[in-house]
Amino acid sequence: AELAWYRGSFDNARRLYKSCLRLRREIGDRTGQTYSLAGLAYVNRYQGHFDQAVALEDENIRIFAEDQNLLGLAYALSQRSFTCYFMGRFDEATQDRSRSIEIYKDLGLSTIQNSLFLDLYMIVRGHYEVENKYCPIDETLIEELGHNSLYVFQYLGLVAIVHERYIEAERFLEISVGLFREEKRKNELDIALAGLAVTLSYQGKLAEAVSKLAQAIQISLETRGVLSTINILPLAAPIVASLGRTEYAVELYEVALQYQLVSNS
Repeated sequence: AELAWYRGSFDNARRLYKSCLRLRREIGDRTGQTYSLAGLAYVNRYQGHFDQAVALEDENIRIFAEDQNLLGLAYALSQRSFTCYFMGRFDEATQDRSRSIEIYKDLGLSTIQNSLFLDLYMIVRGHYEVENKYCPIDETLIEELGHNSLYVFQYLGLVAIVHERYIEAERFLEISVGLFREEKRKNELDIALAGLAVTLSYQGKLAEAVSKLAQAIQISLETRGVLSTINILPLAAPIVASLGRTEYAVELYEVALQYQLVSNS
């Protein structure tokens, strides 16, 4: 199932995860069920089946709570938070992420990544003044994160774009792209590349921006699901507009606005 997922074969991954879940339920393997539920929720989320993903994550949360597995509960809450975020249910996303942070704190574990995402949720909702409130960004943080959080630099770059800090955004997104490549996760490069394309275009580097955007779209079409495309559309629009194709940029925004993540942001 995991191999099918990484290859972008989502329907096959869903079928295999469902088979795993059924077998683990039959033999009473609760730990195994949580792995299958998490994987199945992940696939559903990336295909845009958000209601199904939330239902699976709710079941996972229930199992971890009943078994008093606090580490598993914190992780499950953080994953449900992602799904709610993509659905535009920002209050729930923030609540789940905050609960996850509190559990990690109680366990004496790092809350850096969760705190960064909590910052992101607030910024997406238009509360720009709270940037870095939950997790101040500095060189020490960057060194501490290292390879442990491939997505963090991607989100930092996107947030920097919102604040028109394009040189900073370029630095974060270059780090993100480099980490994904080092970890041989080329199929997950698309959003970071699209963000990099945007910040390059705002700096007047249109030829380079178009090249990065083309790479991002190619990767997305070859390997990724609905969410990847949703995220790339609003990033691609300003580049298209910079090329003088305003009508196409408007169409990209119109398509993106059909999805709750964009329309509620």
